[in-house]
Amino acid sequence: MFNEYFHSVYTSVLEQPSSTQPSSSSSISSISSIDLTQEEVCHALQNLDPSKAHGPDGLPSRILKECAHQLAPSLHYLFTKSLKISQVPAEWKLANIIPIHKKGNKDHVENYRPISLLSIVSKTLERCVLNHISHHIQSNIHSAQFGFVSGRFQRVTVHGATSQSLPITSGVPQGSLLSPFLFSIYINDLPNHLSSSTGVGLFADDTKLYKAVQNPSDALVLQEDIRSLQSWSEENRLRFNNSKCKVLSITRKSSPLITSYSLDGQQLALSNTEIDLGVVMNSNLTWINQVNRVRSKANKMLGFIRRTTMEMHDIGARRYLYLQLVRNNFAYASQVWSPQSIKLIENIEK
Repeated sequence: MFNEYFHSVYTSVLEQPSSTQPSSSSSISSISSIDLTQEEVCHALQNLDPSKAHGPDGLPSRILKECAHQLAPSLHYLFTKSLKISQVPAEWKLANIIPIHKKGNKDHVENYRPISLLSIVSKTLERCVLNHISHHIQSNIHSAQFGFVSGRFQRVTVHGATSQSLPITSGVPQGSLLSPFLFSIYINDLPNHLSSSTGVGLFADDTKLYKAVQNPSDALVLQEDIRSLQSWSEENRLRFNNSKCKVLSITRKSSPLITSYSLDGQQLALSNTEIDLGVVMNSNLTWINQVNRVRSKANKMLGFIRRTTMEMHDIGARRYLYLQLVRNNFAYASQVWSPQSIKLIENIEK
């Protein structure tokens, strides 16, 4: 059930773009080859996080890290061969997916998000490759695009039970070191399709358009930009989830200009509050919703600490838990939302 649901989000093979062309005609130099050294591989192994969970191959990062010098020669040969023939072992293209409940009814699969566990060995190769290409690509990132990787599979693991494998027909592997970098390249030309008066913010797979709408003409420009965004998504086979696309109108006017916007023929819902990178914004641009959310989370965590440390006599340990699990809630992005009004300050201090 989980595997089928997570698999349903991928673009089908028939819908894959036949080719991807740069949006700019500027010349870009190519990387002729990536020549890894044994020392690079050893260094990458030594820098592995031993607490990370292993992937489908069952090789734990702790063993790879502690045996770095012994394993580096063999892995260097394997990595070099893989880059030379442009192939990787099938096991490296398989992901174990752990469903994590987000919110809402636990009986509904749509209320879960997938956490992908990949082979640590394949991520070691990615680290080495990323070190070679990141500087080169970043200097040319505006016009570069990459297609999707084929031949990958996923399976869901719950309480030790593993489902059958299903093909991944689009996207980049979650949890992969190269994925954020390649995805940023793939969507890098998106802002070029918008008018100069409309701003855009890109963070991972979140996209925000923003514009000062003073009159109906401004609203028409914004709607046209939304259409351009839709055209871009269709051309690049990267469709938006319309149910998660909302309109937040920020104004202090007593009679604001209310305009309906649509995406792919569906009217976008008007929202009074939205969470942006963990910070709650509302239509009045006040921080009461953010303060209430942070305060609620902090109180719940404080209650949890009190219940679980009643017999703990180490004051230092309890203080550490408070700083990490309670106070950090108030510190996150506080440069943006830190309240100035007495009412909100008192709300936090209660």
